[in-house]
Amino acid sequence: MSMGKKPYISLILTKRCNAKCQMCNCHLNPTKPEDEFSPALIDKLPKMKSTTLTGGEPFLRNDIEEVLKKLQGKTDRILINTNGYYTERICEVCAEFPGVGVRISIDGSEKTHNEIRGVPDIYDHAMDTIDKLIKIRGKHDLGIGFCIQDRNYTELIPMFEWAENHGLEFGFSVVQNSSFFNKADNVINNQDNIVNELEKLKRGYLETNNPRKWARAYFTDGAIKYVLNVKKPLTCDAGRSSFFVSAYGDVMPCNDFPKDMIMGNLNNMSWTEIMNSDQGKSIVRMCEKCSANCWSICNMGSQMRRNICKIVLWIVRNKVL
Repeated sequence: MSMGKKPYISLILTKRCNAKCQMCNCHLNPTKPEDEFSPALIDKLPKMKSTTLTGGEPFLRNDIEEVLKKLQGKTDRILINTNGYYTERICEVCAEFPGVGVRISIDGSEKTHNEIRGVPDIYDHAMDTIDKLIKIRGKHDLGIGFCIQDRNYTELIPMFEWAENHGLEFGFSVVQNSSFFNKADNVINNQDNIVNELEKLKRGYLETNNPRKWARAYFTDGAIKYVLNVKKPLTCDAGRSSFFVSAYGDVMPCNDFPKDMIMGNLNNMSWTEIMNSDQGKSIVRMCEKCSANCWSICNMGSQMRRNICKIVLWIVRNKVL
C-alpha cells in the first residue's frame, strides 16, 4: 500500500444470505456466525478513504451497529450493499446511522428480479425498504444496484430511468465469476445486445449536466470494454490501495480472482505486518502482472479518482461527439 494514501476497503461481513441468486452461490457456502470476524478487528484497519460493507447479506449480522460504530472516525465514507429484504432491520440501523450510504439490489421488474434473486417476494421487500428509508432519512446517498446479465439487459435503461425519476443513485455491475461468489459458470451470450444497452446508458450519462454522471459514463465505457474483452483503460491497483477483508478476517487484494488470494489474516496479524509480509508482497506482485480484464467499481473506483485528468480528457472528447 502506498504510504500516506488512505485505502478503499470492502468488508465482507458475512457469506450468509437469504437470497439464492442465479449469478452467485454464496448461499451454498455460508459462514457460521461464530466464525465471522468481530467488530474489534476493525481497530486493526488503517484510516480509510471509503469502506463498503457487503456480503452475503450484511444485515444478517446482529452486530452491524457495532461494526458501524467502530468505523466512525476510521473512514471518510461508509456504504452498505444490501438486497433490501429485511426492511425493519435496515431502517432501524439506518435511522441510527443516517450518514451511511445504502445501495439496494434491483435487477429489473418484479418478475425478473424475483427470478434472478430466487426469492418470490424480494422485489416487494426491496421497494418497501426504499420507500421507508426515504421517509426516515431522505434520499441522501440512497440508490439501487443493477447486475446486468443475459436475463435482464433489456431492463437496464428502464431501471436507470426509474432511479433518475425518483432522485436515486444508480449503479451497476456486469455479471462475472470468482471464488468469492463460488461461481465459475456465469457467461454472457448476448454480448452485442448488452453492449448496445450499455452504450445507451453511457450516452444518457453524458447528456446530463452532472460531472459525476459524466464520470459514470467513463465507468460504463470500461464495462463495455470488459464485455467485449477489450483491454481496460486503467490498470487495477488491487493490493496497493484497494482491498477486501473476508468474513474470516482474511485480507485480499480483490474478490474477482478464480481462487482466493490471501495476503494475511487480521485475527493474528496487524495491517502493517500483512502489508510487509512476504506473502502480502508476493500477492501484490501477482496483482501487478494480473491478466484478468475485470472491471468493477470495487477495484477501479480508487483508480478513477486518481486519474481525473485522463477521465476529464475522455469526457471532453466524448461530450463533443
